[in-house]
Amino acid sequence: MENKKEIIGYKCFNENLQAFNGFQYEIGKTYEMEDKPEVCQIGFHFYNNLEDAFTGLICCKNKRICKVKILGDVDSLNGLNCTNKIEILEEVVIDEKAKESLLNKLIDDESCYVREAVAEQGFGLDKLINDEDYYVRIKVFNYVMNNYPDLAQDIQQLIVNYFNKAED
Repeated sequence: MENKKEIIGYKCFNENLQAFNGFQYEIGKTYEMEDKPEVCQIGFHFYNNLEDAFTGLICCKNKRICKVKILGDVDSLNGLNCTNKIEILEEVVIDEKAKESLLNKLIDDESCYVREAVAEQGFGLDKLINDEDYYVRIKVFNYVMNNYPDLAQDIQQLIVNYFNKAED
């Protein structure tokens, strides 16, 4: 749990640089708490690498990622980490090409929750509509229904026709 060397990580935020719990951060500032960190319980959470942070960004519908320096004790569980002392270094800007590349990798993620989050963002819909997981397919359907009203009408008519044929 003790941090012996400098660790650089990545932290996800909403558009206002707030964490999931609403805690407000500022770039260039250091935050510390006396408690021992415990993942998903208490501490300043972060990811070890940018790809994992991007996955967290997509899954939690966050908007921003910052590079952080870990200055305190660290607790880790399943790729998520937290510390009791963190410095917010700088915002990481992900260009559209890199974002698309990362999203394309996540389309094939083993976690259905990650694939659902990708579908909610409108990426990989052509592949995810055939996903083995029912809920991933529902997320694709919902995205199309909410973002393509003309197509949504066609889909609704196809569904009605399908059920009408089934009754015959």
